[in-house]
Formats: sequence, structure tokens, C-alpha cells
Amino acid sequence: MLVIADIEWICGKEQDKQPTQLAAVKVDSLWNPISKFDSFIHADSLSAVPSWHVALTGGKTEDFESAPNMEQVLCGFLEWLEKDDTIVWWHHESEELLRKLIKRISDDMPRMYSLNKFVRSFLKPEEESRVDLYGLAHGKGIKTVSSLKHNSKNDVRVFREFMAAIKFPQSNILNLPEAPADSFDYHPSYQFRYEPATNKIHKADCPLTEGVETVCYKYMKTAIRKGYIPCSCCRQEYKNALKQKNIRTIQHCSFRFVYSPDSDVFHKADCHLILSAKMINGSPKYETVAKTRRKPCKFCKPTFRDAFDKPVKKADPDSLIKTNNKEHSKALARHKAAAKERSIKLNKENITEAEKKDILTLTQPRYAFWASRGYGNFHKHSCPKLNQANNLVGFSTFNEAISAGYTPCRKCKPSKKNDAVYTIPISSHTRENETDEDLITLCRDSGYKYSAEDKIFCIETPVGKWRLDTSLPPFTLEHMNLVVTPGVTKYHDQPCIFLSLTDAFYYIKRHDDDLEIKKSNGKAFVILVTNK
Repeated sequence: MLVIADIEWICGKEQDKQPTQLAAVKVDSLWNPISKFDSFIHADSLSAVPSWHVALTGGKTEDFESAPNMEQVLCGFLEWLEKDDTIVWWHHESEELLRKLIKRISDDMPRMYSLNKFVRSFLKPEEESRVDLYGLAHGKGIKTVSSLKHNSKNDVRVFREFMAAIKFPQSNILNLPEAPADSFDYHPSYQFRYEPATNKIHKADCPLTEGVETVCYKYMKTAIRKGYIPCSCCRQEYKNALKQKNIRTIQHCSFRFVYSPDSDVFHKADCHLILSAKMINGSPKYETVAKTRRKPCKFCKPTFRDAFDKPVKKADPDSLIKTNNKEHSKALARHKAAAKERSIKLNKENITEAEKKDILTLTQPRYAFWASRGYGNFHKHSCPKLNQANNLVGFSTFNEAISAGYTPCRKCKPSKKNDAVYTIPISSHTRENETDEDLITLCRDSGYKYSAEDKIFCIETPVGKWRLDTSLPPFTLEHMNLVVTPGVTKYHDQPCIFLSLTDAFYYIKRHDDDLEIKKSNGKAFVILVTNK
């Protein structure tokens, strides 16, 4: 019987791997679960599991402190296994660790296989390019819960559901040869290489790695989690990834005050001086960190009053829009009016699908002009002729309507002054100290190609291309949809604006992740475009 397994660990002072979680599930021939094993592991050689690891697992500190030790968990796991069970892993490194652990307590080694490269070879080329298991599963419409990527139980669930979704034949696994101990998964998108002999991490093209045995990694954050030392070729990438890791730890743990175990100073949670620390501890209470006999940071000057500050809330769009910017004010007014009109009209009884479609078109805040297909004129929203119109099509600008072959209505007299410059209001919140480096880090973490020149930041995803002007907020987006309009070479304005570069990136990711799912399910419409 096949057993899907996953193990999590942290690195101790001597870079030895200390397991913290082990989870597994036995499956039938159709990958349906039969029996489960799941346990946190108490790390005997550590005084406490680091708070950043606790945060990434989605668990609590007491879960690790009250858990059985490694030997007890392994014995329970081996007893749970049956004699003819075969264990499958996603990563070879996880398999290698469990082999070492089992050798300490037993001579009876179960059969194990790592399936990463074998599963990739089974997939279609466009699917295989998504190396990360969570990316592959997300492409199949599986709920992945990315915030729990370091939770063994969640990893096993995602792995099992993915194998069931692609209907991977289990007979292929039983015929696999044992992987050699020195084999490592590799894919061209991996950007970094780890050199075990020196405990250093390098860029993939670093000349120091030539002729040297290395392990490939896709993300720098993996190297940070395992305590590797950055080579001079990738120190900046290391610093950026370390900063992001510490920010996530602070946010997940709701710390108001933070400190590094190697420092005699503590800080406010938003102090930038702490973000370069290799490890962060903290507390929401001032007295807790004060009891550690550390001194307040002279830069951020934390006090007990900071514990009572209200959490940062999403900004009110009305307060963010400058009063001297007429276009922003128009966008906000258009957005509110469209939402109210849509709500009223859609609540009427006996609405046909055609009428519903026209209502949605007429109440799109990104449109400033409308026309009825089959007729020659286009109108403003206030034009009484629209009341009897149907089969509507909308346009954001005057020139768009003219280019589509329509002429201005003589009654409402639409003009360029009525263009929808910003098609929805600003509704994101500001983030301080953002730079292009933040976008670079986000692109690398997501595996997106990127380029930057003269404050124009370009991002390429598997299904689209995006262009973002980072010179001054509010930030606007331009887009090429490579799925809906394959072969397109010109950007079009995307109907949204942002006050934050990070929010703009997350919009891009959500948009294209959804598009990838629709593409894989055959639900994406395709419009052939001929570029002149």
C-alpha cells in the first residue's frame, strides 16, 4: 500500500536537522485516504522551537513543547506502517532525512521513493514548468493554503489531492528504481545552489560552483531557514529574503516588541533595524521583553504605550484621494453610483439573462460611454436613449468608441472630457519605504520573469505580461493577456489603480493564478487578435 509522507525540520547550531513534524496518509489505488498519521515532534536539543518556524507551521508553541520526542514519534510511525507499505515523498531531501533518523533506531528500512521529477515528466509541458507542488496543485484547482507550506499535514493533503487530480498511475511508482543517495532534483528555474562542503549558498551561475557538488534551490528563503551562509554573489538576495522572512514572522505572531537572541536591545515591531537579524523573538507585551533585561532601541524608542496602539486598518478610500485631483474624485463618485445602480436594478423580479448582462455592462465603473450593438451612436450614461437600449457594449474613452465604428450621440453629446481616466477608485492602503527591490523579491518568490528600466517595471507570468510605472503613486497597470488574446503585442490599460506596489503585485498574481486555473479547466475564452 502506498503511503504519502512529509517531514518538517529546523537546523540546529551544528547545522544538524532537527525534525519538528511528521505526517503521512495511506491511500488506496485511487489515492483516497485510508489511514492517517500526524504528530509534532519535541526537539530535545533545542530549548524552544523558533517563533518563525511556529508561525510558518500555523501551530502554537505549546504544540511543540508538549509533543513526544523524535524517537517516540518514529517508533509510533514504524508501528503504524505495514510490512509491504511503500512511502512516497515529494522531495528527495525529506526522504534522505527520514532514512538517517530510522537508521538510529531500526535496521528495517521501509521502501521509499521521491516523486518530484517522475511526476513532472508525467505532466504536460505547460504544467511541468510550475515546479513548486503548491503551484502545480493550484493549477488543478486544489485549495493549497499557501500560508501552511511548512505544515506536514497540509503538505500531505495537497500532495495526495494533486496525485488524485492528475490520476497518476501507482503502477509507475512500484517499478521505480531506488534513487541514488547523491541525486538531487533540478529544474532550470532554480536560481540558487547550495555547497554542502562549505555550507554556502550561491547563485546558479556563480563560477565558484563549477565542478563542485551542489544542491539546487528555487528560493533563497529555503537557504535562510536552513542556516546557510550567502556567497558574495548573492548577499543582496539573501538580505531581501531575510527581511521578508522576519516581516512574516512578526505579522504571524502579532508581535509589538521584538529582539534578536544575540542582541541586548529590543525594538518596536516596525523598526527596520531588526529586520536584518537572523532570528527574531518577541511578544505583544512590553513587560515580557523588558524582563529579558534588554535595553530599548535608541532609534525606534519603544515604550509600554506602544502595546496599546490600535492595529493598522485598511485605509478608507475617501481619505486617500486628494481633493485637488479631479480624476480620482470622479472615479470614486462613478464607483459608488455604479454599485448603487447595479444593486437596485438586479434586485428587480423576472430579469432575463440578456437584461442582467446589459445591467452589468451599464454599471461597470470602468466604462464612460455605451452603445447598442447594431446601432451607430454611442452615449453618455445620462442619455435617455440608453433607457430603451439593449445588447450593450461599453467603452472607457471617447477614442475607443470612435475606433469601434460608433459616432457621438447628438442628444447627449459625449466628448473626451467624459473619458474614464482612472476606472475604479483607489481602495488599497499605502505601505511605507516600498522600492523596486520589493517587487523583485516578490517576482523571484513567485518564479516570474521581470525587468526594470527608467521606473517602468515589467513582469511576465505564464499567462500574461504586465507593465507598472513605479515613479509616483497612484500606480497604474498595463496588461497583455496571452490566453484570451494569444499573439497580442500591444498593452492595454488595466481598469485599476493602486497606492502600493505590493498591492499591485498581489493583484497581478491573483488575476493570473485565476486565469491559469481557467486555462487548465478549458474555461478561458480565446479571442484571436491580429496586430497591425
